[in-house]
Amino acid sequence: MEDILVKAEELFDTGDAASAAALLFDAWNSDPDNPVLANAYACACFHLGREEEALRVFRVLIDNFPDDSQAGNNLGYLLMCSGRVDEAIECFRNAITANPSDVEIHINLGLALSKKGANDLALDIFDEVIRVEPELASAHNNRGAILRRMGRLDEAGAAFKKALNINPEDSTAANNIGCIERARGNLQGALRSFILALEIDPENVSCRRNLANAYIDNGDVAGARREYKYIVDNFYETEYAQEAREWLAANPV
Repeated sequence: MEDILVKAEELFDTGDAASAAALLFDAWNSDPDNPVLANAYACACFHLGREEEALRVFRVLIDNFPDDSQAGNNLGYLLMCSGRVDEAIECFRNAITANPSDVEIHINLGLALSKKGANDLALDIFDEVIRVEPELASAHNNRGAILRRMGRLDEAGAAFKKALNINPEDSTAANNIGCIERARGNLQGALRSFILALEIDPENVSCRRNLANAYIDNGDVAGARREYKYIVDNFYETEYAQEAREWLAANPV
């Protein structure tokens, strides 16, 4: 089985996800009681956009192995991504019952609760995760995002700074700090944070859009044009590119 999983991972790494899924499907058919192979195949289907097949396999797994918290977590994540948040929350809660110590499941439950608008409950989840794993940057980032939605900008900024202190290579945290500074009206602070985020990860397209908007706020049309042109040239199929094209058309040289 290990050889099959390694081969599948190699196929994924080379961009051949379809062959990886086929390999895992054949392996699972040969060993239908193996939950590891079933999980791997379902995850491959999700990666390929074959959501119904992934849902089917995860549900079969949970029916056959009700204590398989990984399957429950994966199913919940798929449902959350598909907008079926209430079902996702139920999956995450069941998975936590099966494996209360799995921090990843708690994080996903917090994200799902936040998507539902239950920010107070989500905040409680992340507070508990941080109590258990105080150096987990993603938990501080997610906690900050919830606080930002609740309008608690000072606390959100502190959470994002904590995440960046834990992981100085966290582009998302730097971008989030920039958003807080821009909301406060600190344009120079926002620009510094967005530029830092792009130094860490030049492909962070949402941050590049944020930087363009911060340049506009600061009266730097040339800077905004440079960032928007980069988005159009490099992320042409995204919603960000459409926004950039519209701005460039409305603001010709």
